[in-house]
Amino acid sequence: MEITLGTIKGRHEMPVDKFVFDEVADVTDVAAIRKHVEEVLSKLVGDSDSLVVYVTGLTLVTVEITRWASLKHVGLTFKHYDAKKHDYFDEKVF
Repeated sequence: MEITLGTIKGRHEMPVDKFVFDEVADVTDVAAIRKHVEEVLSKLVGDSDSLVVYVTGLTLVTVEITRWASLKHVGLTFKHYDAKKHDYFDEKVF
């Protein structure tokens, strides 16, 4: 089963209704971001074998999602926005 999420709600228009974060209170608090990512993805992704994530540009969140997916052996594809085409393109991580 594939789960599709956005990284942070409200930062950009994305064709999803579920997000890893509603907001990030402190973009420098790595421990809090890691803990939140682990909790949310464990709950939303569970035993799914594939995760698709629309990226908003906050690198730390993207890194922590990658870390979690790697540790859990979950396939990961990021969707990046192409401003010229006004559409998203895929980056299959693993």
